[in-house]
Amino acid sequence: MIYQTDAEFTVYPQIGHGACYFLSILRALSDHFGKPFTHEAVLAFYSQELADGDTDVDNEMFVGDPQGLIDDYIGKGLVNFLGAKDALYIASPGELAFGVWHRIGTDFNHFTWGTDPHKDPFYDPWASYGSLSVAQGHLVGQRIAAIL
Repeated sequence: MIYQTDAEFTVYPQIGHGACYFLSILRALSDHFGKPFTHEAVLAFYSQELADGDTDVDNEMFVGDPQGLIDDYIGKGLVNFLGAKDALYIASPGELAFGVWHRIGTDFNHFTWGTDPHKDPFYDPWASYGSLSVAQGHLVGQRIAAIL
């Protein structure tokens, strides 16, 4: 498993502080579509995204166009990004849920993959032991994508 705090990502320091949504999307799609989820694969894809000049993800790891990012990673017509849902939304079979967590006292949200409001996420990209955002925060929303 890989995490945004891994030493292999120091070539792009922004991954360490801001890649949670990006990595959550890639992990979910890699699992579903059988793509390699390695440091090398993530770095190569991120480099490609920085070079293509669109707004899918920027040099600060802000995901500006989730659908574009998904399409670039696995191809068009395979997954439809449905957008934001509330924290209590339960994903239907065939949907990928990305949790949006907030911890009081911070000025950021943290993303995970595999959110059911009553269960822990499948993947917390911070570290193998999870994040304080999940452990001490609360789920404030979700982003949903549907496998077509």
